Amino acid sequence: MELKRQISFLLLCFLFLLTGCGNSVKKEVEKVVSNELDLLKNFDSTTTQGYIPYEDLFPDATDTSHLSAEMEEVFSLFFKDFDYKIMEVKVDQEAKKATASVRLTTIDSRALAKDFAAAHLKQSILENADTVSSSTNSSSLEDHYLLLGKMLKTKKYKEVETNCTIHLLQNGDDWIIQKNENLENELVGGLLTYLSDPNILTPSETVDVYMKTLKKMDTEQLNTYLNLDAVLNTDDEQEKEIATALVKQIHKCFNYEIKDATDHGYTANVNVAVTSFDSASILEKYETKLDKYLATPEAVIDGEEGRLAKSQEYLLDAIKNNKATSKTDVPIELVNDGKTWNVELNSKIGQALFGNLSSSSANIVTDKEVTSEDDQTDMEDEEYEDSSYDIDAYDESYDYE
Repeated sequence: MELKRQISFLLLCFLFLLTGCGNSVKKEVEKVVSNELDLLKNFDSTTTQGYIPYEDLFPDATDTSHLSAEMEEVFSLFFKDFDYKIMEVKVDQEAKKATASVRLTTIDSRALAKDFAAAHLKQSILENADTVSSSTNSSSLEDHYLLLGKMLKTKKYKEVETNCTIHLLQNGDDWIIQKNENLENELVGGLLTYLSDPNILTPSETVDVYMKTLKKMDTEQLNTYLNLDAVLNTDDEQEKEIATALVKQIHKCFNYEIKDATDHGYTANVNVAVTSFDSASILEKYETKLDKYLATPEAVIDGEEGRLAKSQEYLLDAIKNNKATSKTDVPIELVNDGKTWNVELNSKIGQALFGNLSSSSANIVTDKEVTSEDDQTDMEDEEYEDSSYDIDAYDESYDYE
């Protein structure tokens, strides 16, 4: 009986020894995980680079050679509210492996990625609209980080909780965290996944960015981006003033409403109702005033140059005083290249922005001709000298008096 008690006591001691040993290993693993995550929480640049290399957030970026202090600041801002809680640690001593289940607190990476995609798209549109080469390069790694940093500095993102599993291997007496792309992505709340998502902006959201950017473009940018040379490209100062007045009308009247969208997978269609100035109303008022002027002796006295100047004056006045708007439904096609949605620009967008002003209407100032009494006499003389002229061709009812 005494022997049985001694054996039971020894077994119990051995069990406590194993349990204590197991708990000791778990605490050791937990300490390793805590030490590493504390470095991220308090932002240690070297540790951060070990888990999240700068190039990994933007693998398609160009010019990765230049690394600036601003890029470090981005990670510092991202991990400002970073926190964690180790939920469970499991150890396989035979395999010398361990896992730590961790609940992470990070900023909302999806919202950050969405804002970045919209800002980068806007930047790309404006670069394409610039008439002179810009010093910025939206495709460079540094520019990507500067833009991401701008989002983090100017916007407040809510905190979200995500689960993360950290794998460790035992090397001698040390436990080492196994770094991989999956862990890298989890530590930043899925930011790598969201930044590479070709659908992070929907077709409707993409068109919305385009329209907002177009709305803020100046005259030269609109001319370059929408190829509106027929309307705006001129060396004449007065015609430039007319073109500027038209763009001011766009800025004053332009609005849009995304009506519906159809996503086909790799292609999409978005229908937009574009509101802009009413060119028909402008031209009607212009022509009414011009025709009244052309019927006066003053128009004949002014000569060709004077009439042209007067017509430009009337047109400019009609544009500046215009308050009428018109709405045009514009179908927009988009193509997804596997990275993002791209708007397929067409002439209908530019036409709608300029109130459906046709090139022939745009040139109405120079096309409108005035015939003076002397010009009319000369034309009659030329007709009389023509050998084909036949007085008998006149209607017999013509009153010569």
